[in-house]
Amino acid sequence: MLKIIDRIIDIMNFTNFVFIAIVIIFFIACLSIILFTLKLGISPMPTPKKARQEIIRLLPKDHNGTIFELGSGWGTLVFPISKHYPKCKVLGFEASPVPWIISILLQKVFFRFSNLCIFRRDFFDTSLKEASLIVCYLYPGAMQRLKEKFQTELKPGTLIVPYTFSVPEWKPFKVYEMDDFYCSRLYLYIKD
Repeated sequence: MLKIIDRIIDIMNFTNFVFIAIVIIFFIACLSIILFTLKLGISPMPTPKKARQEIIRLLPKDHNGTIFELGSGWGTLVFPISKHYPKCKVLGFEASPVPWIISILLQKVFFRFSNLCIFRRDFFDTSLKEASLIVCYLYPGAMQRLKEKFQTELKPGTLIVPYTFSVPEWKPFKVYEMDDFYCSRLYLYIKD
């Protein structure tokens, strides 16, 4: 009987340890998201399903080249893009560690797209010269900073598709208003 009681106590101790470890990991993950939200100026927001579908629908069917998703977050947009363009090299850039880890795990376990690389890197510190198509769901301050980067680094003919926030002072060749609660917009630009 004492052996059974000892075994139950061991199981309870292990269960308590696992529970405490999960709580600590969860707390660290939440703290990381908060700190990187403050640092980057925006929290990692998944691209809504309807927006993902519309972005994929509006992208050219026969595109070839290198596709960048700036701020790839949890991977909700970079995975459908990789699937849609299996012959293109697709690069996702995410600075916040928790969404980056989640997207890496999803890529390794579920999606396994051979054309996709997801980097934990600030895209402001990354050259955009290789991009032939850029997709992003950011915020006005980032779009303002990217405008200068786009002007100096992008090749003429590069397609830029921001969701919700436009490139300031640039004239899109097409604006698509979505039929959602926020009347969100997709902007389509071609670098001249």
